[in-house]
Parts: sequence; structure tokens; C-alpha cells
Amino acid sequence: MQATFVCNHCGAVHPLEERYVVGEDLLCPDCASDLTIICDECGRRIYRSENEGDDSYALCHDCRERYYTCCDHCGALIHNDHVYEYDDEYLCRDCYDDACNSGPIHEYDYVPELIFHGKGLRRFGVELEIDEGGKNRTNANRFLEIANRDADNLYVKSDGSLDDGLELVTHPMTLEYHLQEMPWAEVLSEAKRLNYRSHSASTCGLHVHISRMAFGCTYETQEECIARLVFFVEKFWAELLRFSRRDAEHVERFDAAAAVEALQPMLRQLLEARIVLRCALPAAPAPIRFERSQFDLMLLNLASNSRDAIADRGHFDIAVSSEDEGTVI
Repeated sequence: MQATFVCNHCGAVHPLEERYVVGEDLLCPDCASDLTIICDECGRRIYRSENEGDDSYALCHDCRERYYTCCDHCGALIHNDHVYEYDDEYLCRDCYDDACNSGPIHEYDYVPELIFHGKGLRRFGVELEIDEGGKNRTNANRFLEIANRDADNLYVKSDGSLDDGLELVTHPMTLEYHLQEMPWAEVLSEAKRLNYRSHSASTCGLHVHISRMAFGCTYETQEECIARLVFFVEKFWAELLRFSRRDAEHVERFDAAAAVEALQPMLRQLLEARIVLRCALPAAPAPIRFERSQFDLMLLNLASNSRDAIADRGHFDIAVSSEDEGTVI
């Protein structure tokens, strides 16, 4: 005698092998097709009324709770691996990009139209990293209010090396402007009041950028000055290392291909339209151990030197590959 079951929805009798199990219910094929759906995450059959996903991706309650969240801006369903945190909010990539572009906290590779302060060619751009006080718009706006009260002096960026902080970046300024016009004392006092740390914090650094024009008006003069600077650094490497409070092992593990991709907008701006940037990047991660800020600076310096060496049109190539022996750049 053939084993049968009664569909819990329509009441019809069907062969047992045609049953579909949904929770504690047994359904016939027609009712299962009309009333249920398969969770795209775990493959479990659930009632359509219990679907906690969206029109394109079905989710059971357990998978929704365990693996997914909703964007705090647009409400889109996003996997936890693809969530972006910004100002204590969880965002999808589109909303995160919109938030970064609208400020006041810009992405790491953000480069505004630079404003040059003070008279003379020797100008310095300062990047001050502060941590532990929060990566939020309220604090960022407070720093901008203070620093930009009388002129457009400062902008704020995020930095992956910080745990919960900000990177304060100045436009290029002469030393006199830094000392006399830039309200550093007020900025630092506010940072201290907001419980940020920079001094003796293992995540923070103070970076000072200087343009080639600071070394002279001709290429030959610039190269001569840079060569002397490189000699000075090599000769007093140990002393400079102690002064910087870094050590030779101060490295981090990151994806070189992703780092090059993130740096492309800055490289294109640096190379100018006459030089084509060509990047050959692998689909799989290409991990390296290096100091991230120095990695970026190395590529920017190479691009700058290449731009100066290319008289007319040309191209600048960066290739990253992951091989058995390691990552090759």
C-alpha cells in the first residue's frame, strides 16, 4: 500500500514522496510552489510571508539575524561583510560614498583643489592623525569651524590605520603661515578636550608633505637638493628612526592591489592628462607586509619622478601579481 500524507494547506491526499516540509507543516507540490520560497543563504524552505529578505534575495529569520543588516540611510539589505561604518552608522557602499563625498570626513584618497597659503615656494602640507576620540561628523565639523574660521586651511579624512579617529590635513602653507595664521593651538586644545590622542599613540603619525618646487625652480636644482636630503636620511637613519618613534617592524598586512586601486585618483591627478595611468591588478587579493603610508608615498614619488621625466605624452604602468613566492609589484 502506498504511503500518503495530507497537505496541511489544501487538505488533499498525496504520495508521501511528494511532500515538502516547511517547519512542522507538510505541503503538496502546488501549495509549496505558491506559498513557499527557498532561503538563498542556507537553502531552507520557508513561507513567503516569513521572507525577511527583499524581492531579489530571500532570507529566513535566522540568516537575516546572523548575516545581514539594513543601511541606516536607504534601508537596503546588505550582508555584514559589505557594511561600511560612517559616523556610528551602518551604510551600503552607495550611501557610504555619498556620505564621504559630501563630507566633512573624506575618504583616504581624497584630494581637494589645493589652496596655497603664504608667500614663497617652500610650503608644507601637514597630516595630523588623532585617535580614540571618535570618527564622527560632529567632531570633524568642530575642527573645521576652528581651523577655517578666517581661511580655508584644513580638511578632514578617514584613515584605515586609526582605530576610532580622524586625519586632519592642511592645505600647503609656508612655515610662517603655519606659525602665525593657522590656529594650531586651538585645534589641538579642542582635540584634547574631545579625548583624542596622537602623542605616544601606536596608531598615529604626523606627516609633512613638501613639493619639488620647495627644492628649487629648475629640475637640476631640485634633484641636487633631493639627493642631499636622501644622503642625510641614510646617514642619520638610526637617529631619525628614534625621533619618529617608529621601528623597522612597524608594518601592517594589507592588499597591495586594493591599495593601488584606491590610490588611482590621486595618481591620475599627479600624472596629468598627458600621461596615461595603466594598472594591471589581480582579481584575488595580493597581500604584502609594509607600512601603508610609506607604500602610498613610494608610488606617488615614482609617479612624480616619471611625470617629470616624460617630456611629452606617455604612460605610467603599475602591475601587481600574486605568485607562489609572494606578491610582485
